This record gives sequence, C-alpha cells and structure tokens, in this order.
Amino acid sequence: MKIHALLKLEPRIARSLARSRLRTQILRYLSEIYPRASYISEMSAALGVSRTNIRGALRGGQRFSSHASLVSLGLVEVVEDGGHRYYRVTDKGMRVGKMLSNEKQYPQ
Repeated sequence: MKIHALLKLEPRIARSLARSRLRTQILRYLSEIYPRASYISEMSAALGVSRTNIRGALRGGQRFSSHASLVSLGLVEVVEDGGHRYYRVTDKGMRVGKMLSNEKQYPQ
C-alpha cells in the first residue's frame, strides 16, 4: 500500500487500512460496484469472509476498532432502505479506492 500517499491524505485512514487487509478488500469491492450499494451477506460471499468480520471492518466490534472502521472514517456510508442496511462507498472512499487500485498487487 502507498502509505506515504495515504498519510498525506489522512493518517487515520492510512493506519486503518495498513492494519487490516479486510478493510482494504471491502473498500476495493465497494469501489468496483459503485454506485450500487451492497449488504453484509453479499460482501461476505464475494470476498469469502465471514459476515462477522465484514461487519467488524465496516462498523467495528470484537477484533475491529470502531474508531478505525470504514464507516467512522467516512469511507463507507450506511444506506437504510425498507428496514435493510446497505453499504456504499463515499466520494472520499472512492478517492482512496482509486489510490489503492493504482498500486501493484503482490501475492499474499
């Protein structure tokens, strides 16, 4: 990850994404499907990660800090519709997502 570029943008975002590969994966996924929003089960299936971990990366909880969550950082917004909760990348999240997509991908 281009930490130096993200540090200039906002240090909290850089630290959050550097500490959690899942947050980065979710941000990339939501950027790819934008302007469509997604729900937790859909992201879980697409990324092959448990719903609990997706929820934690989005909002915080258990292993994930709420102050470093994608929603609290303003990278993802919650869209409520008919009693359902969906998540969509924000303009700020799109800018960060573009920075991430321009990076060379290394095998994990």
